[in-house]
Amino acid sequence: MNYKVLYRKYRPNSFKEVVDRDNIVEILKQSIINNKTAHAYIFTGVRGTGKTSLAKIFAKTINCLDIQEGEPCNKCENCLAFETSPDIIEIDAASNNGVDEMRELVSNSRLVPSSLQYKVYIIDEVHMLSSSAYNALLKTLEEPVSHVKFILATTEIHKVPLTILSRCQRFDFFKISTEKITEHLVNVSKKEKIKIDKKVLKEIAELSDGSLRDALGILDQLSNNEEKVELEDLEKTFSYISSDKIDLLLKVIEEGNINLFLEEINNLIKIGTDVNMLINKMINKLKEEIYGLLRSNNLKIEYNKDLILLLIESQKSIKSTTNPYLLIEINILSFILEKQGNKLTKKEEMSTKVYIKKEEDSANVNKVNIDKDENIEQKTKNKVEQEKEPIEKEENIKDYNLELKKVRINNCFAGASKEIKNEMVSHWKEFIDNLQDSNAQLFSMTEHSKVEAASKKYLIVSAPVNGAIKLLVDQTEEIEKAFKTFSGTKIKLCFLTDTEWEIEKNEYIDNIKNNIKYIEVEEPKTPKKNQKAADMAIDLFGEDSIDIR
Repeated sequence: MNYKVLYRKYRPNSFKEVVDRDNIVEILKQSIINNKTAHAYIFTGVRGTGKTSLAKIFAKTINCLDIQEGEPCNKCENCLAFETSPDIIEIDAASNNGVDEMRELVSNSRLVPSSLQYKVYIIDEVHMLSSSAYNALLKTLEEPVSHVKFILATTEIHKVPLTILSRCQRFDFFKISTEKITEHLVNVSKKEKIKIDKKVLKEIAELSDGSLRDALGILDQLSNNEEKVELEDLEKTFSYISSDKIDLLLKVIEEGNINLFLEEINNLIKIGTDVNMLINKMINKLKEEIYGLLRSNNLKIEYNKDLILLLIESQKSIKSTTNPYLLIEINILSFILEKQGNKLTKKEEMSTKVYIKKEEDSANVNKVNIDKDENIEQKTKNKVEQEKEPIEKEENIKDYNLELKKVRINNCFAGASKEIKNEMVSHWKEFIDNLQDSNAQLFSMTEHSKVEAASKKYLIVSAPVNGAIKLLVDQTEEIEKAFKTFSGTKIKLCFLTDTEWEIEKNEYIDNIKNNIKYIEVEEPKTPKKNQKAADMAIDLFGEDSIDIR
């Protein structure tokens, strides 16, 4: 006996067997009971949601000789002959989309049914018809024959002309809920004696994305395993990431465990998990957590919101990158480092601003004063010195980076010109193209960056992905060295987000309008490392004994 796949074997034969389409079923049943069926219907929705199945059940019911409360009896002559009846015509519009095929259909529709009460045309993927074919069909829909019913089905309703839509009763088939699909899979598994846990069936339902046909197809494929079907089988066979793995990944991110995070990402890359599936599942999980925390943990809500926004921005950028997983790694690593930095200290961000004085007269030299706001939050006195040191070290680095960025912006504007920028735009593009072969990691960071301003010694570069900026700043020296190796030109880089560049650009334009000129200033000195340890050594052994490097 030939094996019949599960989605065909368990296709519904009556309205009561249809899953999660209660509203549509009720309307169709009542129209049959009250003898108020329309001459044309259009069913629209994503794949595997019951459009064709309901069309067949409707066609069978209106031709049934013993209709029972709007349901087909499945016993009468017409019901038993339904599958082979010449009066039920299924047409695939994708392969029969020409005007000649449609004219033949219209011509045949005027002939009376051979055995049934109604001749029913089920036209699948109707949006694939040509304009001429639509025009041929339109005449029949305008002047319907009493013994003919048309049921059109489509996954892209926006492509169907309004003249067709206005002559049909429309039914929208939304995605079937995960709960209903899971419930149906449980029943099928019991009947087929498939050894599988309900937890795995729920994951199959989520993977099917609202399509019952897809869910049954997945179950059918996994059921070939003679032993019990495990969650691992689903993950390996379909490159799927389960809810348990999502929970683990989010926990690792929240704990800031970078090594384990990279390990989990590498595992997903190995099995070929779709990056969009990963992002969507992470967003949905974070959203569910927010709903559960609405009246309690505000800090966790804020954390989830920040991570969701990061994931959404990453998803937007994925379309234009050749290595989406590396983009996700960079953004989430930046997010982890940022959150870890917030936990280390509550210090307010130091503001370092470059003030550029107006020229008082043509003989005066323009001066730039760099003011530092030294309002640093006072350290808790009862903390031990060993706990202070890493915090103070990180603060010094942050202050230095902020001051260096402001000075480099100022110095670039001081010598910037349109000619230099145009030249550097070309060099920068060639440099990035070269990185694709020579340094894949730097390439992924700089791929979507662009030159915004340039002088002979300085370059301001913007990047659209906020999460990548921190890593770009950390890799500034390496990128500068790589650029010098490629072009032979020594240049100092300043990386900004698109938003930061817009602010700096507008401030520059305002200063130029107000006759404020920029002059180049000396860059801040790199903060000395291990200075505190050196001071302690001097106290113990004397200054002559210590060589500070």
